[in-house]
Amino acid sequence: MEDKKKDIVPCEQTALIDQSIIDEFAKKLTDQFYQIATQGESAIRQKIQSVTDYINDLVVRGIAKECDWDAITMHYFAPSIYIREVRIQKDQLVVGKIHKHDHWNYILKGSVTVLTKDGATRYEAPVHMLTTAGTQRLLYTHEDTVWCVIHPNPTNTHDLKEIEDEHIAKDFSDFPLKETEEKN
Repeated sequence: MEDKKKDIVPCEQTALIDQSIIDEFAKKLTDQFYQIATQGESAIRQKIQSVTDYINDLVVRGIAKECDWDAITMHYFAPSIYIREVRIQKDQLVVGKIHKHDHWNYILKGSVTVLTKDGATRYEAPVHMLTTAGTQRLLYTHEDTVWCVIHPNPTNTHDLKEIEDEHIAKDFSDFPLKETEEKN
């Protein structure tokens, strides 16, 4: 019997759409990353939210599918450490989750353009970067990509929901905009 991976797994705040939908939209959007990055954190958050809404609409209408994250994600545990490794195909647009804490990321393979509150950057593997609290990513994979995220896991739990609850924010309520703080 042939082993087949599931086509659809609901991903609460993160979606990935396949090549048939993404090509023109994602490539035009990726070209805009650098322009959007100069407009400040508020504009970046708005763009990421609009892309999220657009992707969710495509999924609801059956035009795109949500990512089967279980099929492309590996989980590794060591004393007090959790590592999530995600293998993302070329030409994918990914809206990431909002991170509560600073942590390290490693791109082991591939090439991606990433838009975050800190701006837009194209990364070529191998590379590592520090994610700061309040970061959410919009990224486009130019090549098949292997991305690893390293989180502290002081309780040594293997419960992925518990780990996500510890490290992923539901929204930006704990992360006020810098522009707002500067005006006050």
